[in-house]
Amino acid sequence: MSERKGFTLIEVLIAMVILGVGIIAIFKMFPDSLRQARVAAERTIVAELASSRLCQVRAAGAENLLRSTPSFLSAVTTAAITTTSSERGQTVRMA
Repeated sequence: MSERKGFTLIEVLIAMVILGVGIIAIFKMFPDSLRQARVAAERTIVAELASSRLCQVRAAGAENLLRSTPSFLSAVTTAAITTTSSERGQTVRMA
């Protein structure tokens, strides 16, 4: 009886099925990760903007806030900054 080296058809088919399941799982995760990256970028922008406004308020000093509204605060209250996250339908408003 001669020895044959190689894979049988069943072994090749099983390997292809396992490989196919893995590739499909990766393709399903790709859009989710893109959406999460976009949401994270939106939140980063809002956090940086809030930090910038807070630094401006601190620089103006508390006594200026009590006497009158500084010009940069009145601009912020008239033009609210809105970021919408389509993932959960949340709206973040900063006024």
